[in-house]
Amino acid sequence: MNNIITQYPQKAEKLKKNGTIFGIVIVIVLAAIGYYYYSTSQAEKATQEAAMALSKILPEYESGNYAVALDGGTTSLGIDAIGLVDIANKYSGTNEGHLAALYAANAYLNSNQYSEAKTYFDKATDSESSIVESGAYAGLAFVAEEEGNLESAADNYKKAAEKLTEDLLKSKYLYFAALNYEQAGKKDNAKAIGIIDTKAGM
Repeated sequence: MNNIITQYPQKAEKLKKNGTIFGIVIVIVLAAIGYYYYSTSQAEKATQEAAMALSKILPEYESGNYAVALDGGTTSLGIDAIGLVDIANKYSGTNEGHLAALYAANAYLNSNQYSEAKTYFDKATDSESSIVESGAYAGLAFVAEEEGNLESAADNYKKAAEKLTEDLLKSKYLYFAALNYEQAGKKDNAKAIGIIDTKAGM
């Protein structure tokens, strides 16, 4: 082996270099595998924590106690719970975090805090759940309507409809989209949806 290295120094150096590169690749692969399992474990932990936090605070949302639901504190059952806002922000990488964002946005909406509602509807659009995503876009559409931005409202109602397979709610959102397009003067967009009749000069 020494004779080969002496005889072919360049080849030996290349083998050393390739061996080093191969070693680095192995380390990177092993690190990636380790990180994958760590991330999976952490994700499962975060999901469980978020789900538990949601279960504690949702009764406050459902009873209309939006201040506690949003900010947390002592619930009507005497339980200390973190609020929907903290759950949405702390567990933003989980579906439960996105669901918390949707609930938080609705709570803000019901409290007439449209700017805050918009922020959390935006967060909820990142959900992997089509139902949550649809609800978030519908919420954004409602906020846009309240702000007088009818074209944006129409766009978001259309997105909300596209996320659904259930016909009744899907048709409802498409109708709202077409109506807002028409009122915004985008008659071609409204006509393309085919839910309402549009006439020139209306």
